[in-house]
Amino acid sequence: MSKSVILPFIFLVLITNCTYETAVPVFDCEDSDLTFQVLSLTEANCGQSDGKVVLEAMGGSPPFQYQILNESVQSDNSFFELSAGNYIFMVIDSKKCEQSISVDINNVDGVTITSIDQENTTCGESSGSVTVNADLGKQPYEYKLDDANFQSNNVFSNLSNGAYEVFVKDANDCEFSQTVLISSGISYKDTIASIISTNCAISGCHNGAVFPDFRTIATIQSKAASIKLKTGNRTMPQGRTLTQDQIDQLACWVDDGALNN
Repeated sequence: MSKSVILPFIFLVLITNCTYETAVPVFDCEDSDLTFQVLSLTEANCGQSDGKVVLEAMGGSPPFQYQILNESVQSDNSFFELSAGNYIFMVIDSKKCEQSISVDINNVDGVTITSIDQENTTCGESSGSVTVNADLGKQPYEYKLDDANFQSNNVFSNLSNGAYEVFVKDANDCEFSQTVLISSGISYKDTIASIISTNCAISGCHNGAVFPDFRTIATIQSKAASIKLKTGNRTMPQGRTLTQDQIDQLACWVDDGALNN
């Protein structure tokens, strides 16, 4: 009597060259009605971190989260212990849609930045410049960029593209700061879209088969920092090779703010 032999099922798993993340439904934030406003604002006293901003989100998909750009996300819509300066506040809803607003917290009887004149640069060069114009408080003023030392000159030259924190300080040590973005002028529509579509949003990869879907500008913008990191260390795109010029262009576009330009 012959014995039947039961062979195990063999499941073949097709692995592409593309890395992926856990798939989740993608919502087009262009359809979102998310907005928000400043509900109340308390100015800061000279040299003190006693300013306050309360925000109010409307529309969108609650619950909301709030943050100051490049700082921690929080569920509370109130921000305390703020010194004088310019802040970019953001609100993010449950569908990861976001809006931003620029808010100035002024010094009470202190110096403030009235305007910033800037010259942009080109990708890979350091030809940008910033001229800071200030008023109020007690002269003379001093100026600095980021963590550099204060100086009497209000002009900063030889700047590459990216975001800079501009500070002005008056004779009473009152400070005011504002972020300025020196742009490289790299265009998403003219340059970045083609790099993404021909190397990442391709069959079997980020064209809908693998998450995230890089056929939409909103998703590309949300993953901009990751794109810069992974193309810079050449772990993306897998199975293809970008030129150094393409890698630099992607990095410049991200540093410009990943704009839909």
